[in-house]
Amino acid sequence: MTIKRLLILLLTLQVLAVGCHKSTEGTADKAPVVVLHAASFGGSFQDDLDQAVIKPICKDIGCTSNVDAYSGEYDHLAATIKNGTNPFDLVHVETRFLIQGGKEGLLTPIDWNQVSGSKLVPGATNQYGVGLLAWSLVMSWNQSRLPAGVVTPSSWHDFFDVKKYPGPRAMRNTPEGNIELALLADGVAPEDLYRNGLDVDRALRKLSTIKPFISWWSSGAELEQKLSTSCVMAAAWNGRVYNLKRTAKIPLAYTYAGSINQFDWWVIPAGAAHRDLAAKFLATFVNGQGQDTIANNFGYGPVSLKALDQIQPDLLRQLPSYPPNAKLGVSFDGVWWAANQASVQEKWNRWLLQH
Repeated sequence: MTIKRLLILLLTLQVLAVGCHKSTEGTADKAPVVVLHAASFGGSFQDDLDQAVIKPICKDIGCTSNVDAYSGEYDHLAATIKNGTNPFDLVHVETRFLIQGGKEGLLTPIDWNQVSGSKLVPGATNQYGVGLLAWSLVMSWNQSRLPAGVVTPSSWHDFFDVKKYPGPRAMRNTPEGNIELALLADGVAPEDLYRNGLDVDRALRKLSTIKPFISWWSSGAELEQKLSTSCVMAAAWNGRVYNLKRTAKIPLAYTYAGSINQFDWWVIPAGAAHRDLAAKFLATFVNGQGQDTIANNFGYGPVSLKALDQIQPDLLRQLPSYPPNAKLGVSFDGVWWAANQASVQEKWNRWLLQH
């Protein structure tokens, strides 16, 4: 080999060595970014939850996020947790899932030394969950369908008065919530509603008095359609009524008197890959990041006391977690329903088939 070729070879090796050194400096010493995998119920709500809440919190705690939609269906998610194939670190669930999943050992207990429960509204803490949002089943009505000169309805008793307020009533085809509102309409005091367990037979007898006037709904979109076009009243999710008023300008009204108040929850599945990161997320979530956006866009109540303080008074008065509104209603007893849902559902199904 000539001296010229030897010099070229040595120079080439030096360049390659420098190039390799520079490429490893940017990656070898840099820790990989951890991804928090979360799940919610999809649609525009999930989009806003991700943009206003999840992404900003993940940025603060040093991770990125991936949010998938799931149906909220208990059996499938429970099965993945049991067989070790669950992909989520953090999941949005309803109260019955929270209670049942905790009882079956499918959820990680919340470390309340790490997550400050004192920053949350009353009721938004559970051994296995952190409140995500507050919502209510409320009595709503379409003001354009009320008879002329009639007094505005104000209670579930009015909901059952088909002579004074004629027309179809929209109700979700499920016993949860409907059993409670029927008992309240029949004179049971709110504080006595769950005292000795719900009197399901009494509630079904009361519901039978308006059964020919009930128009059943099974989705939020169907509820909105019925309240907009055909029904005078509805037992409705407050967020759907709020959104229909805000976006479609339908002349709706609603009251929190006798509302059935619930929370949706954040839970950490047992065996989650990034359990500690999910707990860190929740410790930041209770400070209220983005919860005002969810309230403004969907009418769901913040669970963070700090977030409540940041909301304008005219919006605050429309939300279920606004303390004066919450006091008008009854807290949904998820423990009772988890223990009794199967037997109640059986009675409900038989009642539906009766004339």
